[in-house]
Amino acid sequence: MSARRAGARVVGAALWLAFQLLLRPVVAGPGERPYDAPAGGPQRAAPEITPEYAAIDEQGIRLVYHLLARERAHALLARAIAIRVELSAELGRDVLGSMEIRVAAMPAQMAALAPPELPPGAPAAAFRDLHLVVMSLGSPLPQETADLEEHLRHELAHLALDEAVAGHDLPRWFHEGFALHVSGEDGAARAEALCVAALRDRLLGLRDVAARFPDGPPGGSVAAAEAVELVRFLAEPSQRQRFSALIERLREGRPFEGALTSAYDSDLDHVEQRFRREMARRYSFAPVLGGATVLWMVVALAVVLRRRRLAAQRSQAAGERRAATVTRAAARLLARDPPAPRLPAEEDELAQAIPPDPEVPKIEHDGRWYTLH
Repeated sequence: MSARRAGARVVGAALWLAFQLLLRPVVAGPGERPYDAPAGGPQRAAPEITPEYAAIDEQGIRLVYHLLARERAHALLARAIAIRVELSAELGRDVLGSMEIRVAAMPAQMAALAPPELPPGAPAAAFRDLHLVVMSLGSPLPQETADLEEHLRHELAHLALDEAVAGHDLPRWFHEGFALHVSGEDGAARAEALCVAALRDRLLGLRDVAARFPDGPPGGSVAAAEAVELVRFLAEPSQRQRFSALIERLREGRPFEGALTSAYDSDLDHVEQRFRREMARRYSFAPVLGGATVLWMVVALAVVLRRRRLAAQRSQAAGERRAATVTRAAARLLARDPPAPRLPAEEDELAQAIPPDPEVPKIEHDGRWYTLH
């Protein structure tokens, strides 16, 4: 009997340990980095710039660009300065005082501008310890075009968050969720994934978001979509001071869960309950149905207006064609049978045939009119 009890205790202890391991992903482990934001290592240096690249500097930002990007360089640098201001306001402290942005002509040329940790296939990357962003004018996928501002916002968000928390480890879902929240990229795909998950009652809890968050590109995963929504929920304007407090506690090196519960004055379960209510409000059946109904009404109205506009255009075009046809026909008749000039005798007969002015008394005799005096 004692052997059975000992075996049951061992099994119970193993199950408890496995359960605790499932709960651990909420707190970041060492080296848990987003796929497109490797640390880089302070001992590594970025490769030297080759002659086909030029550089401009402004307000602590150095932009190195391929000569093919000459026309876009100054606009891109201006956007980087503006994004830095937005990120400083979002995080509650000044960030990105100095950094370097390198822009290649094609994705294949990014490797010559970046440390060896450059993730393969990434459209852009941020290297924390080098304060460096590497991107390209083109997209890794032939059927897509590169959105330079989206990529720039995404990677600067990674750099800014790392700087704000003094390089301390963060959960991968929080890091990437913050970058996607700032960049706004793939918003339609994320909304679709969340709507489908909500309608099927498959939204994830916070621990499941951490456990299922992809190691590579987030794509259309529900975990990535919920991560972005959670960051948006934590950083919304009404909670901006709490979000800044969360960043400060993370900067002090506190574990993520403890920093979150301290900044928001509630434990993780209460934060999750509030978040799930927010998700239900935004993505449950009624809002989705209402949004779809409004969308279809807008589409139907646009179709009706377009049809009316096309009908009016067709009617106008038909009238113009008829007028042009009559004009051409009249021109042909005149060219073929022009009116004969009148002789003086005919003009006199015509004048005699015109009825007299009704205000003056006149009489007609033998085809001629006479005025009575």
